[in-house]
Amino acid sequence: MKNSNSHVILYSKSWYKKTDTIEDLKIIYGHRSGIEPRFMSKQKIADNLLRLCYKYVKLNSYLFADFILSMAPDQRWKHFGYEKNKDYEFYLSVIERCLSFLSILQIKDNDKDGELIEILVPLDEPDYSILPRGYSKE
Repeated sequence: MKNSNSHVILYSKSWYKKTDTIEDLKIIYGHRSGIEPRFMSKQKIADNLLRLCYKYVKLNSYLFADFILSMAPDQRWKHFGYEKNKDYEFYLSVIERCLSFLSILQIKDNDKDGELIEILVPLDEPDYSILPRGYSKE
């Protein structure tokens, strides 16, 4: 295993089909941890995602501040648009923001000709026995 968070990162990048974000993440984290998905809570998912994102946002104080402040109830529109009649839910906001951040995380560095220079975030191959295939650029 190259990275225990591979499937979470791949999920954020739509390599897996997204149906219900919380239920999907329960399945992924349950698979990773060897526990039944029903034992995963929104709080535990948010905790895991924050720890994962912290590895990358801590490198830039401005990015870190924007990342944290963007989860405030009056700032969610910047990343998720306006959703009328949607109540603010802290853990869901954290989960959505983390997935948004991970979806644009640079995985590899290529030169101007598209040749691979370096793998920045090693990932395992997608495992479609966990969740069905989503959109990918293959």
